[in-house]
Amino acid sequence: MTSSETPRKRGPYAKSTQVRAGIIKASASVLEELGYHGMTIAEVARRAGVSHNGLLHHFPDKDALLVAVLQDLDDERRQRLTLTEPDGPLAHPREALLATFNSAALGMGGAMFDLELVLTSEARDPSHPAHAFMEQRLAAIKTFLTRAFAELAEHGELGEGIEPQVAATMSLALLQGLMTQRAYAQNAAELQEAGEQFLRSIGVPAFGDEG
Repeated sequence: MTSSETPRKRGPYAKSTQVRAGIIKASASVLEELGYHGMTIAEVARRAGVSHNGLLHHFPDKDALLVAVLQDLDDERRQRLTLTEPDGPLAHPREALLATFNSAALGMGGAMFDLELVLTSEARDPSHPAHAFMEQRLAAIKTFLTRAFAELAEHGELGEGIEPQVAATMSLALLQGLMTQRAYAQNAAELQEAGEQFLRSIGVPAFGDEG
């Protein structure tokens, strides 16, 4: 192997990483179907194809499983909503906003999209282990939306008199509504158009209007 080649994961470490990933995937599946309170270590182990003790070797309890799934959900959300940088200007705020609405309208993210819906409802209870995470998640999305609208406003691409924070609040409400409707198999194209029309209604120029 030359010095420029990247060593491959091998042996027990590679297997352990694969087993851990399989457990997290199985946990997400169980959470989606049964919710946190219905999830059991035994069911996760069965779906992951590992023993009870084998699962506990990687995750000591149910809360640890939930944390791992939530981290995966957060990583997926950052990619899906283009939240890769916490600060600094967005290169394309209109494109980022449109991608965000399309993500909700089209149900991008597969099983994680479905899991997000379950946890959004279930974690409203302050005693739920995911409550703080989901609260922070909503705050992060609102911050992202506010940044995007603020940058549009600076370039005269947000309706007169519309505050970026208010636009973000309206957008977050619409996003949650689009996700809920999508879960009930509503027309995806219609939901997608709703997001685009909302942006136009608050003064965000449509694509192709640059002139």
